[in-house]
Amino acid sequence: MATLERKEGLIKSGENYNVVKKVGKKGDKIEKHSHPEENVTIAIVEGKAKVTIDDEDFVVVPGDLLSFDGIGQISAEFLEDGAFFATLIRKP
Repeated sequence: MATLERKEGLIKSGENYNVVKKVGKKGDKIEKHSHPEENVTIAIVEGKAKVTIDDEDFVVVPGDLLSFDGIGQISAEFLEDGAFFATLIRKP
């Protein structure tokens, strides 16, 4: 069975994962936080964003995949109107 989701926020969840869609306008920010219980991947699908993990900045664009262990502090700023998917995979 297939499902098609076209919403923001929590898109899909399972026993060991969550998929979240974030949509923002240029200048919107996601405040510093962490996910110590999860490994995180971020896939930009539209626009451009600056993602900061601890003190390291990454400018991400469609086609990029950024991943980290969830322990560091992450924040983001939309440099253009856009959207990304974050997949959070629970650590064993």
